[in-house]
Amino acid sequence: MNINHLLGIIALIFVILSISYFVLKRMKIKFLEFHCYFALIGTVFAVIHSYSSLFVLEFTFGKAALFIFICLDISGLMMRYLKGINKKYLRYTHIALSIFFVLMIIFHIIYYTFLN
Repeated sequence: MNINHLLGIIALIFVILSISYFVLKRMKIKFLEFHCYFALIGTVFAVIHSYSSLFVLEFTFGKAALFIFICLDISGLMMRYLKGINKKYLRYTHIALSIFFVLMIIFHIIYYTFLN
């Protein structure tokens, strides 16, 4: 296992911690601040993980997941800090992006673990 894989695993751990917000929210635990911080830290590790292949003009599930992850961070920050916007539509967008993000991560892991 090289350092690049380790960075990807660390990013995945932060993603799992961030996604656990949905479970903890149902249990009435205040976890929103940690959800935001874990997502941002996970994005930083994901960018570092993918840095060597970011500038290659080739579509990969990892690049799609990273793009969606950055869009997720932006939509989450908008919901959290912008006042006077309709948060209902942003919430639906955030949930849809989350579903696509998880699918891209699964495809990325399957492709690079079993098919490559």
